[in-house]
Amino acid sequence: MSNATRPYSRRVRTSDKKVTAVVADDHPFFRDGVTRGLLNSGLITVVGEAGTGREALVLIESLHPDVALVDYQMPDLDGLDVVHAVTRDGLTTRVLLLSAITDSAIVFQALQEGAAGYLGKDARRSQIVDAVLSVAAGKTVVPAELAGVRSPGRSGCAPNPPARCSASGRTRCCRRSPAG
Repeated sequence: MSNATRPYSRRVRTSDKKVTAVVADDHPFFRDGVTRGLLNSGLITVVGEAGTGREALVLIESLHPDVALVDYQMPDLDGLDVVHAVTRDGLTTRVLLLSAITDSAIVFQALQEGAAGYLGKDARRSQIVDAVLSVAAGKTVVPAELAGVRSPGRSGCAPNPPARCSASGRTRCCRRSPAG
């Protein structure tokens, strides 16, 4: 079965209410593809799209979606800035970051600072849909490959997160997943 015809793993919901989402990415083609994938699931209503972090925040503040799927790197405000603003302002929207950057230190930092999850841009459509549904249900989503297994060549890290790398001073996620 191809990915194009593969059913979503969470077709059945306990309520008729669809999850609402805002999609924010500075690449229109990618943003459109993600939006179409969410809409085609039949489980998610995309209530707004944004091309910058600032636009995303305006939509989140005005539309109050369940989930905001936000690119980590964007003009004006990056995804982490959006997470900070949502947290600071006490908004109920949960922010799921989507990025080409999959460094475990960045993933861990995003989760520590309030992101509800983090996906790589190489995620399949079904993974993105499942992540949005899980985040809307109050779960934290991080695929195993991004969960922070210590990679060879990283020296100076303490054994458990949050750890400080003595060489760079940056937060690292070593040996264990951010959740564990």
